[in-house]
Order: sequence, then structure tokens, then C-alpha cells
Amino acid sequence: MNNFKPLLNVYLVWHPAADAVCRPLAQAVFTKINRNPERPFARGIAIPTYYRCVPAANLDIPLAIDVTTAEHSVIFVLVEDYLVTDETWGQYVADVYAQTQAEPGKHLFVPVALSGSAFNLHPAISKANFVRLFNLDAEDVQSKLIHYVVHALARLLANPERITAQGVKLSPLPVKLFISHTKREAKALQLAEALKQALDNTQLDRFFDSVDIASGFQFDKEIDANIESAALIAIRSDRYSDSPWCRMEVMSAKRLKCPIIVVDVLQDHEERSFSYLSNVPVIRFDLEQPLTGPETSKKLEAIIDFALLEVLRFKYIEKHFTHLQHLAWLPKDAALLSRPPEERDLKNTAARQIIYPDPPLGYEESKELGLYDKQI
Repeated sequence: MNNFKPLLNVYLVWHPAADAVCRPLAQAVFTKINRNPERPFARGIAIPTYYRCVPAANLDIPLAIDVTTAEHSVIFVLVEDYLVTDETWGQYVADVYAQTQAEPGKHLFVPVALSGSAFNLHPAISKANFVRLFNLDAEDVQSKLIHYVVHALARLLANPERITAQGVKLSPLPVKLFISHTKREAKALQLAEALKQALDNTQLDRFFDSVDIASGFQFDKEIDANIESAALIAIRSDRYSDSPWCRMEVMSAKRLKCPIIVVDVLQDHEERSFSYLSNVPVIRFDLEQPLTGPETSKKLEAIIDFALLEVLRFKYIEKHFTHLQHLAWLPKDAALLSRPPEERDLKNTAARQIIYPDPPLGYEESKELGLYDKQI
């Protein structure tokens, strides 16, 4: 037990004099990546998240951070004027940065610039790439911070480290989002194109079939290969389920155990709802609203962030369960799922034990799936 290392520890560091500004930001991040304290029984990702914002007993700095206590440690430092002008705290941050650089690619140090002076924090971290939030409107800082935090964590967990031929470790590849849509409805296609443009303004990667498949190559093979390394955003319009390509994309994502979210844009009705679109998160978007303007931009960003959060949840659960299995804390022959089991999961496994994230299925679903009869 004393040798146990969690898969991932996250730290949020800020100066106590800036508590009024930084604590609400840290609490918003905590709520997203760990759990909402006001909804203790709601589903959360439950990533261990720690604050370093007050001096430890008899010290002028917080408790030390030892990045080696987890397989991956990620430190987000909220940098503003108080932190910049306090040399003792600046050295504390520089020491943490030095730890992360000893094992690049395994641990991550992310300075977040909340003021224009943030880049003067300490000479040792002058080459670190800052997240720049100081030029944003106050009401946008929180949502942008959460976006960067979630993407940084998802990117670390979802993609393997890259090493050049010279042995230089590069940052993990961006998270890729696969936009699944039908071309049979003009408004749904326009939304897909607007979402593509919004993604092009982020650090994320994306797959959009009409522009990302080169001429002469087979659609089915290209789509299958790209879904395998992506999260699927299904724009569920009235005629989405009529498209064999859309159905194939969703079925491939389920078969390959990829993250999936649904953007519900139904305007009238669908003749038959596609069963493979169940058991996944859903977000609503009104196709009657214009696809330009600041309010629409925020709603498109909300879709992207909704998808990113599902990627993080999915990948963290997947890696966390596998990590526990390697430690023999979970049975070696158990089937590990990142979302609640479906009938297709039971058909495709001989395992007698299935591990999936909270909350547990209710009695009715468990009975319908035959979990009791099959003694799973």
C-alpha cells in the first residue's frame, strides 16, 4: 500500500494574496475534473486534485510537491502580480518546474498568465509555454482556463509521447475530434462546417471527411482509421440515422471503444432512432439560431468543451482501471469499460466480471441485460 502510485495527480498553485481571484478559478477546475462538492452523488471524473495556496506550518511557502508520487503529475500555476513579486514563492514554483523537466513527457508544468507581468515570474521557467488569459474579458477567463486544463490532461492521457530521431521528447499530439454529420440537411451541414471552423481556432485536431480524405482513397478505410484515434461528435439531425455512412461511423466508434458525444439538433422528428447512439452524453443545439456572432461562438465552444470533458473522463477511466489491474487491485480477467455496459459489450466478452465507472446500473437495467441470470 505504501508503494501505491496513483495514475494522475493534479495541482493548482496560486499566491495567497490573490485568493479572491484565483480560488474561484481553482474551484471551477476542481468541479470539472474531480467532483462537484455541492452534488456529492453526481458522477464525477474523480482525478485527485490538490491546492497549494497557503504557506505550510513554520514556512513561507506551501507544502512541497513531489511529482514522483504519481505516474503523472500535472501542475497548473496561476500567475499574477503577487506571485511575480514574491521571490520566495517564485523559487518554489521554479523548483517544481525543475522536477517536471527531469522527466519530460511524463509530468507537466503549465503556467497560466493572469496578468501581463506573468512572464517575469522566474528566469528558470522563461522557456515554458504560458497559457495566456490576461487579455480576455473577466467572464471568459474561467471557461478558457477549464478548456486548457481539460485539453492538457486529455492530451497527456490519450496520446503516447513522441520522441524525435535525435531523442528529443515532444508534446503529445492534440486530441482529435471526428465530426459525424449528414449532408442531406443543409442546416446540419452548416453546423458541422461551423464546428470545424471553431476547432481550427483551437489547439485541437479534427477530422472532416469532405476535406480530410484525399482523392482516390477509400472512404470506409479512412473513416475507420481516423475514428480509432479520435472522439466522435455525432450531429444528430432528423435524417442523421438515414445515412448508412453516419450509422457506420457510430458503430465503428462503439466497436473501437472510442469516446462519443451527441449534439441533438432534431427539429421535427426522426423515423427511427439509432440504437447505437444511446448510453452516451448528449448536448442540445438549436439549428434555428444563426451560426455567426459571439453567442453562437460560445455555444460552439460549449460543444467542444463538452466533447473534451468526455474524452478526459473516458481516457482517465480507461487508464486508471488498467493501472489498477496492473497493480492487481482489479481482477486480471475482468472486462474494463469506460461507460456503463451495453448488450453488445456482454456479447463480445467472456469475462465474468465487468468493471465500469459510477454510478452503477439500476436494478431494471441490470435485469434487462441479464447480469443476474448470467452471474456477471
